[in-house]
Amino acid sequence: MNELRSKIFESIEHLDNIKYLSNCEIEPSKLLGAYPEVREALAYYCPTSSFSDLIINQLAMIASHRCVELNGKLYPYIWSNLLNRMRLIEVNKPKYKPFKGKDSPLKGCGLYHVHHSLNFEVIFNFKRYFERKFPEDSLIYAAINELKEEYPERTDHWAIFVNSHLIKSVEWGEKNKTGEWLIYQMLDDQIHFVALALHETSDKHLFEQIEPHLQKRV
Repeated sequence: MNELRSKIFESIEHLDNIKYLSNCEIEPSKLLGAYPEVREALAYYCPTSSFSDLIINQLAMIASHRCVELNGKLYPYIWSNLLNRMRLIEVNKPKYKPFKGKDSPLKGCGLYHVHHSLNFEVIFNFKRYFERKFPEDSLIYAAINELKEEYPERTDHWAIFVNSHLIKSVEWGEKNKTGEWLIYQMLDDQIHFVALALHETSDKHLFEQIEPHLQKRV
C-alpha cells in the first residue's frame, strides 16, 4: 500500500477547481453574434469537414466568452488552440483513440477522440506522473531526506517536494498527458466534428449527449 502517496493526492485535489469558472455568465446576444466568426474560421481551418450543431454552439461559446458549458459547469478553453487541433485532424486524418469499450454504446459509430487543453487535467496528470516517478512510498521518503540534506535550515521540505513535482508534471511531455476530449467521426474518410466533452464523462452519458448529432452511414 502506498498510503503516503494517497495522502499527497488528497491534499491537492482542490486544485482541480481551476478547471471551471464560477463568475462567467453566457450572454445570448453575444453568443449569437459569434456564429458568423465560427463558421468563417471553420471554413478556413477545416474546409473539407462537416460539423454538428452541437460543436458549432460550443465553439461559438468559446469564441464569444472564452469558455464552454459542459455538464453544468463552465470550462475555459483557448479558441485558437482548438482550431489548430481540428486543422491537424483534417490535414493528417489521424485516427486517434477510438471508442471501443466492450459494452460501450459509442462503439461502432466511427467515433474517435483526441485530447486538447492538456494542462487543464492538473490532478489527473500529476497522479500519472507521480505514480511513474514514485511507485513506492520508500522513494518519496528518500527524496524528502535528500531535500533535508540540501536545505537543512528549512522546515517546509514536504511543500517543496510536492510543489516541485507538480510543476514537473505540468511540464511533462505532451504524449504522456491527457486532457479534455474533442470527438469526431470518420465515415468513408470524411471527418465530422461532433462535440467537446469531458474526459470523465461516462460512455452512456456521452452517447446520450451526442447521439442526435452523429452522422449515419448511408
